[in-house]
Amino acid sequence: RYVRWLGELLHGNFGYSITSGVPIKDILLQLFPATLELSLAALAISSVLGSILGILSALKKGSIGDNVLTVFGMIGVSIPQFFFGMLCILVFALDWAILPIGGRMAPGETGIWNHFKYLILPASVLGISLTAGVMRYSRSSMLDTMNKDYIKTARAKGLPEWRVNLVHGFRVALTPVVVLIGFRLPTLIGGSVVIETIFQWPGIGNAFKTAVTGQNYPLVMMIALFSV
Repeated sequence: RYVRWLGELLHGNFGYSITSGVPIKDILLQLFPATLELSLAALAISSVLGSILGILSALKKGSIGDNVLTVFGMIGVSIPQFFFGMLCILVFALDWAILPIGGRMAPGETGIWNHFKYLILPASVLGISLTAGVMRYSRSSMLDTMNKDYIKTARAKGLPEWRVNLVHGFRVALTPVVVLIGFRLPTLIGGSVVIETIFQWPGIGNAFKTAVTGQNYPLVMMIALFSV
């Protein structure tokens, strides 16, 4: 029975929302750009920040900076996203009032900057919470690369240390990190429920939470299937 129901949902317009009567296909097409925008911004932040910090940590292996970055990485993995998000809202939106609390765009506002300022906080929270994993992975990859024979040969030829690290080491160490980044994008699209709910970002994650609360089962099933 459930397989037949799911087949009926997938046929045509993927079924209809029981709360609004709008085809679920139209709902997903309307919400997906916002989720994709947030996910790509968070992916860029976590990739750039995690790669740079991880490689710096590898180059300074055993130093105070390496230990500090390792501790911050473990803290970043341990802190829940909802707590980190609410803390950022308290500091940057309420206390300092330099960024909006939530939403994607206020009514009547136009322009790239007005939209960008709404993206900064949720993208930064989601991206920084994922930076620790990329940092640890890039650090491990860089340490493995620095022990290769071609790195020792480059040093023996008298190349400058910055050239050995950046041209010969950094470029090769990023190869497995890029593969990790590629696998993270689907995870971000399907796992942004908490961030979208906290910042009231009008994406698929926020719609999924609303559908669960309102017992909108067709929409819940299709968003879950889309995320999988």
